[in-house]
Amino acid sequence: MVTGVRTGAPSKLPLVEAELVALLAAGEGIEKSALRVGVTRAAVENWLRWGEQRPGSVYETFVVKLRSAEKRAQPKVGARPRTKTALNAWLLATFGVRLPSRAVCDGHDAPLDLFWALFNNEVDEALVLGGRGGGKTELLALLHAANGYWKPGHTTTHFGSVENQAKRAYAHFERFCSAPVIKALVPEVGKKRTTWKNGSEIEILPGTEKQSQGPHTHLVSWDELESGERQPYQNARGIPMSDGAGNVGQFVTTSTRQKRGGLMQQALDDAPNRGARVFNFCVWETVMPCTIPQTCQHTAVQHVDRSDKAAYYCTQPLAKYTKGLDTGRADGWRPVEDVMATYRRMDEDAFETQVLNMRPERGSLIYGGFSEANIGERAEYVPGIPVLWGYDAGYNDDTWLGFFQLRGNAFYLFDELTGHHQAERHWIREGVKKILLLPDYKGPTYEEWETIWAGKRAFPRPPAVWPSASGSPEAGHFRFELTEHGIRAESRKSVFHQLTDGQNVMRAAIEANGQRRFFVHPRCQVYIKSVQAYMSRELPDGTYDELPDPSPANHRFSNAPDAARYLVWRWRKYLGLGVGDDSA
Repeated sequence: MVTGVRTGAPSKLPLVEAELVALLAAGEGIEKSALRVGVTRAAVENWLRWGEQRPGSVYETFVVKLRSAEKRAQPKVGARPRTKTALNAWLLATFGVRLPSRAVCDGHDAPLDLFWALFNNEVDEALVLGGRGGGKTELLALLHAANGYWKPGHTTTHFGSVENQAKRAYAHFERFCSAPVIKALVPEVGKKRTTWKNGSEIEILPGTEKQSQGPHTHLVSWDELESGERQPYQNARGIPMSDGAGNVGQFVTTSTRQKRGGLMQQALDDAPNRGARVFNFCVWETVMPCTIPQTCQHTAVQHVDRSDKAAYYCTQPLAKYTKGLDTGRADGWRPVEDVMATYRRMDEDAFETQVLNMRPERGSLIYGGFSEANIGERAEYVPGIPVLWGYDAGYNDDTWLGFFQLRGNAFYLFDELTGHHQAERHWIREGVKKILLLPDYKGPTYEEWETIWAGKRAFPRPPAVWPSASGSPEAGHFRFELTEHGIRAESRKSVFHQLTDGQNVMRAAIEANGQRRFFVHPRCQVYIKSVQAYMSRELPDGTYDELPDPSPANHRFSNAPDAARYLVWRWRKYLGLGVGDDSA
């Protein structure tokens, strides 16, 4: 019985002290601890306050015991894991989670590589292209828990591109904070902000304009960029700041990639300009060790027949994706049967895009048939065959000038020029300079051409190696300048066509019934990037129109594909690509 403090009913503290100290030291929180021992929250708060105010009382003894228990529960910060292996062992012992530590695909990374690079402050910006279902959100929540535990005072802001994505991260983080060693430091997990006893803090927010204007923290993570909005993402990039140990602020972005013109692909394209490190892991970095047979005795019908278990669970249909891969060295957590089930549920384009990270979805592209098969050294210039120019003019927008040959029954793009804020005459003359460098060119020098264009000498007969040009029917001044420079410019009538007709002819040249009649040299990177990014307009039902996406972001990819389209249209009959009764 406690005396000398107040009159009335005797205090319950001596009866519940041992259990209450254990609960509070473990980070259970005042309200939950009070409920567990059968007293009110107010009573516990009073006991703690009186323990500070009344020396020599049982309340002071209670507070001393509590502080001692809390100190024993504090982590030994100096013993933080110093290797990937030690870190993975600690994650397994603490959370029951072990990260895959081996990359299976060439050029890919193991999830543990990413985790270690961030945890060990080896990168200040990481861009993570991860396959769908690969555990990206869980990995970030795990990183936040590890940082908060081992780095006292560490602050984190985590954005989910949409609210549900933020909620998923919160659910993972809350689960990790229930681990006993973490619970000692995290009395209560807040719905948005969680403050640790060691001074660490984390805030989990949806990626909106308002929320991305928050205070500076050491690490900022943005989860599933593809679903987000550009401006909030850009706002968030300005949040990270250095920590107390002198480590620069970190920014990490994770996402699958869907559209070629989407936010994730834009971030990947821009990563080299920022020095950001790109991490890439697909389903093969998360799968359990397995063997996928290259052949089997089952038919395609049997593979989807649930009554035939041997065929239904056979993973041979995945073999086309694992040629040259050693899936037996994988050390992930995902059963290969689960991967097979995902393959059956998704269409092939979506599976290759979102699960294997092979490329953006082709269904959203104007020229989805364009692939690596259209790119190669076979498109190199061949002497003795006429040169064709394809062009689309601009000023603020880019001008693009392509150098083609029509050989046999196929087009070959062997070089290109592009840029903006230059007049038509500039691009034509730069194009002529490239013509003069061709190995079989025989004719006036560039200086001699300048005197000819100035009217000081008569035009000679065109050299054997001299271009003719086809381009935008709206580019009247470009045609005029071509003529002034002694280059044949195909008429407006010869290149005019309906947009969808021209796109269909171009698609047929790129690929039709397994035949390709359009090839590009690898040096033509502007064309390759543009044609692989030029998107269709998305309809309300999620399908795609034949017309291009009207957004300005998509328009910047249009000049090179459009210039090639005008050229192919002009010469379409030579390839048997005519439409209707049009004549070339």
